[in-house]
Amino acid sequence: MSANSLPPLFMAMKNIVCIIPACNEGQTITNIVRQCRTHGDVIVVDDCCEDETARLAKAAGAVVLHLPYRMGAWNAAQAGIHFASRFPYEYFVTLDADAQHDPADIPALLDVAKRDLRSIVIGSCVSRGSRARKLAWAVFRRLTALPCADLTSGYRIYGRSAIPFILSRKATLCEYQDIGILMLLKRNGFSLREVEINMCPRQNGASRIFSNWGLVIIGSSSFDVEIMKPPRPESGPQSGRPW
Repeated sequence: MSANSLPPLFMAMKNIVCIIPACNEGQTITNIVRQCRTHGDVIVVDDCCEDETARLAKAAGAVVLHLPYRMGAWNAAQAGIHFASRFPYEYFVTLDADAQHDPADIPALLDVAKRDLRSIVIGSCVSRGSRARKLAWAVFRRLTALPCADLTSGYRIYGRSAIPFILSRKATLCEYQDIGILMLLKRNGFSLREVEINMCPRQNGASRIFSNWGLVIIGSSSFDVEIMKPPRPESGPQSGRPW
């Protein structure tokens, strides 16, 4: 993984970094990066794009990390979080590159995060779910006892104290950042809070979260056993900033 030449420091909100995994999102990435830059620094993780996503993200002012092979949205997000964790950010925002998540909602999520430093704040949009998806959410809530209405939103704010757990081996076992990561963090003393937001229709591609519901249910149940032991905290951030 390598980063492009680093742009000058953005002065808007220096303690926030937005991490955007992207795979062939050239249609939307420019606007997403520009909007995120009004709230903090921006890292786009190029998950082996075959279009102009990486070039456009860099031109819009993001730091672009290039993965050596396609890793999927969650592992790409982890790569971005790992890179950002080397520097003293306090809040790590994850959001999609397909324009479903509006960066204008970051202040509302951040306001909740600042009130509870051990919270994970989720941008929740239950209304986007079809009847089948809402049924799946209900099943997952019953299996996992997670107190969340929207279990699959990737629009989140993590505080720095959550980062060692997010980068742990157990978290890396997850194919998606959704249910397994929330279970892991809840078991380790983090509270889960939701902020109701609106989500735009997906402009490109389709969600892969529910492509195989059976595997997700089995994975959620088995992962519950794996997360019983807390992960070993990793080393703290280095001084300085990436740009």
